[in-house]
Amino acid sequence: REEHCEMGTKPNKIKDLVFELHHHPYAGNLKMGIKCPREVETEYSLTNYGKFFPNADFIVTTRHPVEWFESFYNFIASRLWPNRLPRPEDLIGPCQFGGNPYVCTTGKDSCPIKSRNLCTDRGKFHHALSRFGKTPMSTE
Repeated sequence: REEHCEMGTKPNKIKDLVFELHHHPYAGNLKMGIKCPREVETEYSLTNYGKFFPNADFIVTTRHPVEWFESFYNFIASRLWPNRLPRPEDLIGPCQFGGNPYVCTTGKDSCPIKSRNLCTDRGKFHHALSRFGKTPMSTE
């Protein structure tokens, strides 16, 4: 099945996903999951999980940031073919402008459409993981 990354997006998409998951033929008898790393990086997704799936458990895994970037770059590049992504060295640093701490939505905020939210700063997993509130974040 296709990857779902709707919990941090438009309310209509969220309603469609919630309806689909709650009315799935195996709902209640089958454990289901959503795999989408962007979900912990968007502004509203964790709030929406709490609202629509209050008993959800999260399993978090991470990769080495360089391996993650290489894999994600190849994944996006293969989906865009024959169009091309910018060169990897042009994707070093932040994905968007304006200081928004969340992943930008393509075409919204100041997200440059050509980068497809692919940048080395997304490999700073501790920023997204801190949103779970399980580890104190301080500079001391």
